[in-house]
Amino acid sequence: MKRILLVDDDGDLRDLYARYLDDVGYCVAVARDGAEAVDVASMVHPHAIVMDISMPAMNGCEATRRIKSDVETSAVPIVALTGSAPEEIEQEMESSGFARVLQKPCTAPDLASILDDELSV
Repeated sequence: MKRILLVDDDGDLRDLYARYLDDVGYCVAVARDGAEAVDVASMVHPHAIVMDISMPAMNGCEATRRIKSDVETSAVPIVALTGSAPEEIEQEMESSGFARVLQKPCTAPDLASILDDELSV
């Protein structure tokens, strides 16, 4: 079973995505912000990460840079999930190491499809 780390400060959205991904066969760990994501990623060694960009404590770009700098998690594909217009944060996202970018709102089936694509590579 593939392990996914789902990171979002919106509890309702995080729970919706986590339930759906669990229902379609993923083992889902969650984090509420970027700082927690860095810690959880090092503990659970996920196969992929879904990372919200705008969060308190540490934003998704900084969390992604830290996860990518750890030899144990550097190869994990990270999918950015953002409500911001991509052009507003495009440069920061490019330098952070995201595999893909999804615009919110994103349906749970669309998110699962993206993860399936990233994990089949």
